[in-house]
Amino acid sequence: MDKAEYTFRLRSGLLNYPESFREEIMESFESHYANGVAKGKRVSVILEEFGDPEVLLKEIDELYHNHPDKSKIDALWVSKNRELMRNLTDFKMGASILIPALFVLMIILHQLGII
Repeated sequence: MDKAEYTFRLRSGLLNYPESFREEIMESFESHYANGVAKGKRVSVILEEFGDPEVLLKEIDELYHNHPDKSKIDALWVSKNRELMRNLTDFKMGASILIPALFVLMIILHQLGII
């Protein structure tokens, strides 16, 4: 799968979400993709880090509809997840599973105004 097909599948799967949410996900996707290219990663490797678009969309849907009440989220937990997300971008083993999930979590937390 190339970037155009992946982007099309991701964008198509986001049509039922608010426009601002869709745009933020796509901006984050493009940013992560550009960072991968800047690091010299192949397109296939970058897209593998996101995982299958249908699986990613299911994770987005689950997190979007079952997000935690933001009044119950501890600021320390959020900051630790930010640090973990930064560290995982260079982590090789297991990153292909964890990065998409954390990516989605960070987007949703941002949409909720938590981070």
